Amino acid sequence: MNEEDEARFTMLMRISDSRTLARNGIKFEELMYDSTALADYRKHYPQTKETVKKLIKVDPDDISKIYVYLEELESYLEVPCTDPTGYTDGLSIYAHKMIKKINREIIRESKDVLGLSKARMAIHERVKQEQEFFIASKTKSKITAVKKQAQIADVSNTGKGTIKISEEKTAPVQKNIVNDTFDDWDDDLEAFE
Repeated sequence: MNEEDEARFTMLMRISDSRTLARNGIKFEELMYDSTALADYRKHYPQTKETVKKLIKVDPDDISKIYVYLEELESYLEVPCTDPTGYTDGLSIYAHKMIKKINREIIRESKDVLGLSKARMAIHERVKQEQEFFIASKTKSKITAVKKQAQIADVSNTGKGTIKISEEKTAPVQKNIVNDTFDDWDDDLEAFE
């Protein structure tokens, strides 16, 4: 398989969805995506009610960018997320949905990038605590708990992630975010196979 075929196959395997092209970009999963190239496209090709809906492709393992199919150009345009904090860098759709759920049900912050970032840090801290507990325990916990940690950490047989705790310095996490109500947030999760 040559590079062109591989790129075409990769694009086909991404998640497809239809979204409205607005003057400030495209909204997907509560996140905004826009670029100067997309703004130029909107200027050169005014949209009608029929053409305002665009086909987008999303990599389920990285939502930091989407690919928008532009009919007039007959090609996909890579459009980055407009979040200034780097919240979406390397973030999977699954992790983003879990972060939104935690943010909504437990942390109760706003749906903006700052609130989602706080939820992401809280989840990271919770997974780290569980990993430390797992390593320190004499009796090993159920394999399902380890599977849940691996899924949140985006670890699979095809991924590059690991659940091993790294020794690197991490940003301080607000300790009041992780509390007793956070203990059962993963009860309804299913392990991946």
